[in-house]
Amino acid sequence: MADDGGFTNVNVTLGNGKLVSVQVSPELFGHFTSSDPDLNQLAKQLIIQAAMEKDSEAECEELPDIPTVPQTPENSPKPTPSGIFTYEQTIFLISAYKERKEKFLSPTHKKKALWLEITEELNKCFKTEFTVAQVEGRWKTQLSAYKRHQTDQAKSGNERKEFLYEEEFQDIFSDRHDINPKFVVSSLSSSSDSGSFTQDEPCTSSSSGEPAGYAYLCHLPPEIICKILTYIPIPELYHSVSKVCSSMNCLFKSGLVWNSITDLNFFNEGMKDIFTVEFLKLFENCVNLTIDATLLQDCDFLGSFKNLKCLDIRGSKNENICNENIVKNLSKCRSMEKLFISSLPNLSDDGLLSLSKEMGGTLKYLQIRNSAEIRPETFQVLMKNLKCIKAISVTPSGDYEKWAKVLNENAVRCSFGHEILDFVPK
Repeated sequence: MADDGGFTNVNVTLGNGKLVSVQVSPELFGHFTSSDPDLNQLAKQLIIQAAMEKDSEAECEELPDIPTVPQTPENSPKPTPSGIFTYEQTIFLISAYKERKEKFLSPTHKKKALWLEITEELNKCFKTEFTVAQVEGRWKTQLSAYKRHQTDQAKSGNERKEFLYEEEFQDIFSDRHDINPKFVVSSLSSSSDSGSFTQDEPCTSSSSGEPAGYAYLCHLPPEIICKILTYIPIPELYHSVSKVCSSMNCLFKSGLVWNSITDLNFFNEGMKDIFTVEFLKLFENCVNLTIDATLLQDCDFLGSFKNLKCLDIRGSKNENICNENIVKNLSKCRSMEKLFISSLPNLSDDGLLSLSKEMGGTLKYLQIRNSAEIRPETFQVLMKNLKCIKAISVTPSGDYEKWAKVLNENAVRCSFGHEILDFVPK
């Protein structure tokens, strides 16, 4: 091997016994001498290919883009064969992508046309002859290298390494958690409830303790894992999934999984078996809740659901339920928009009116079925308290004419359920 103007001559012995000398760029030679087996093997293949082409008197003008070993800008201006990108050319490519970032994300723009634009600008600026495939390949290679760099740096115990284009890529993808994750679940420590990043090891079976291989699910960003887990029934999450491995257990302890669940139905199979007030309070972001009135009457927890919009209470016609406690608990739901109450025979007019005062500023839909009958006088006060009501359905009783008068007064601002409409004569 000899140095020739920045390029290195490498002697290659071909299968036919011929000894061919090939000029190799500093970048490619760096891969050839790299300790990384993948880069080393790729460099060998490229050098052998160049030697075979030279032997057959074909000029080696285009080499495919290969992963780059970080180099200083001072070395970049040296002439390189077509297909090898310099530092300045790569910076130009990244900048051109950044200018078109929104277009790449938009379905109205074709990516093929955007890459063609970038290729033409790059060739015009540097007087090169790169193809669209080479330019796009260069981008994908550097993006993959950046992702690996970000993942490696997120793992505990790894020393700080430099990536030549780190600042440029961070400027583009700072808002992308799939590329710049806030946490990596595979790094969560089983000894920490807060989810500190101190561990990176294969998941193990909670029963046998034997290695079960790397759980690729655990390598995803936590928000994606949580989104996937929301499709699994809550009892299975509670009894099984949370105990699959130490990383998953730590994710559940952090509360991220429970906070991702917005729909709770305690009439689903197995839900009543795991009901406790402490467990229910974990679902801070609950939006839709369906619950048995017997679970609600003695528990003061609805106030902790700041995002609760829809509540479905079912009493199963149980006359022993204390409706006063339920009304008191409901009065703390100041952001409720939909309320469905069924089979609460002891629900009183006073309790309902008290509830309407507390929730009148936000409640839009109210349905009360198989419960106490409502007199027109109570309904009139109810409508005054419910300032945002759009639809209401109750079981009416009393004078037909009074009901007709109340309905006529509120017909413009609200729709009425069939129970009310069927009760009042046409």
